[in-house]
Amino acid sequence: MSPFPVRGISCLLLSASLTLVGCARSRPRPVVPPRAETAPAPAPSTPGTPAPAQPAATAQAPAPPEPKPAEPPAEELPPGVRFTPPGGMYSVEFPATPQCSQQRDQTVCSYTDAARGWTFSSRHWKDNVVLTDELEKNPSAHLQGRLNAIASNEGLEVLQNDAIVVDGFPAAEYRLSPRSDTSPPVHSAGQYINLGEKIVQVVHLHIEGKEAPPENVLQHFVKSFRTEGGGQGLAPLPPSSAALIQAPLLKPGVFQYRTVVQTAAWGKGADREPLSYALQTMRRSIQRKRDKKREAILVTDTGRTQDGKFDYRYWLDAKTLVPYKMVTTQTKLVGMTNKNETNTFRMENIDGVMKMELGGSFKGKLDHPVGNVPLFMPNASLELAVAALPLEEGFLGSLRVFELTGIFDKNFHSDWRVLVQHVTDLQSIGDLQAGKTGPIKVFKVELFEHKAKDPRKYTMWIENAPTRRILQVEAFSKPRTTTVQMIQTRR
Repeated sequence: MSPFPVRGISCLLLSASLTLVGCARSRPRPVVPPRAETAPAPAPSTPGTPAPAQPAATAQAPAPPEPKPAEPPAEELPPGVRFTPPGGMYSVEFPATPQCSQQRDQTVCSYTDAARGWTFSSRHWKDNVVLTDELEKNPSAHLQGRLNAIASNEGLEVLQNDAIVVDGFPAAEYRLSPRSDTSPPVHSAGQYINLGEKIVQVVHLHIEGKEAPPENVLQHFVKSFRTEGGGQGLAPLPPSSAALIQAPLLKPGVFQYRTVVQTAAWGKGADREPLSYALQTMRRSIQRKRDKKREAILVTDTGRTQDGKFDYRYWLDAKTLVPYKMVTTQTKLVGMTNKNETNTFRMENIDGVMKMELGGSFKGKLDHPVGNVPLFMPNASLELAVAALPLEEGFLGSLRVFELTGIFDKNFHSDWRVLVQHVTDLQSIGDLQAGKTGPIKVFKVELFEHKAKDPRKYTMWIENAPTRRILQVEAFSKPRTTTVQMIQTRR
């Protein structure tokens, strides 16, 4: 079973419509190497003047210049501590747990690395500035203006003040240095990020010290910024762009996965349930197949859990990957009766109406109109749709998920933000590539539920290749804290 975090643990599945737009995060400015020094050319001779005599060649060749010492490699950073400041709007990775305080209207969290002389800080406050039409056209302008004012008041030189986008939020990235000997001997670098829609809510991440922090240290700190819960609900969702999905990016074939489900203790008194673990294995098959009069991709997930076995089947349009049908079967052993119980679920989009039917212990039918919006059904369908997007670092999008729990609470959808956090290397896990060792190029894709009381999170590691595999998936959901990890074990 795929680990998409559904609202109810007993819920079988959900479906989604995927939307996204490209939004590349600003990258560090390239360093221009110094121009090599060359010997001056000989002066041209005038007519009638003999050319200057060339020095006589000596028997011994001149000694080669001494090679310049190689620049030391960038310092490898030790694992940090992800920390969520009071308020819970965002989290960031500090080298160690910071100390927090309330300073006037600001929440300040900081950690000082005494050995290196750097102070890592995060600040959050609200500016009493209403975003006018002019500011809405250039929402980073307010942040850039604040930075220039601070630099002027403190006698600092602005080396950089660029408008950027961080996780879909307007931001400004800066570098400051002392202007003169009388200026504070402090180098500072970081980002201002606006999390507000109408009122400016600023998150200020920065590192300061007597020496400028190395670029890799700065980028590691600011790129670890991640909105949580309420923060994700502040930024508007990008418009729909399901048409960006590219079916040829999917790698067909058969893949094996291992899944671990961990559920925290729940309840009080006699009803308290303890911490629990569950292990599952899954085989996923992706193949083209003609279904009646249409070209389709049939995705089959089959496997075993501690309680029994399951079979999930998805039919996707071969060009758009939009699913139009899903059929699931789950069989488990019931109590001490030594009898198997089989439950089925069928969901099909027919002319803009989602037709659902339950079979087994719970029987029932329900039709729900969904219109012409491309909907992506849960688990495998949704995962493969994300894998087939034009991913790159900083890619930002959104999706709408069809929630099966709407049968009970009438809330049939949830909205999600999709972000490519990093394009990085993933060390081999198990037998990801038979006969090969070393890192694998991957996209780290994060999904956050938008405007939810207990937001769910979903992280995918997708192979960065002409055709892509899903290598690893982690999911996290509340109110009963459940973490799911799915890892491909062999091809």
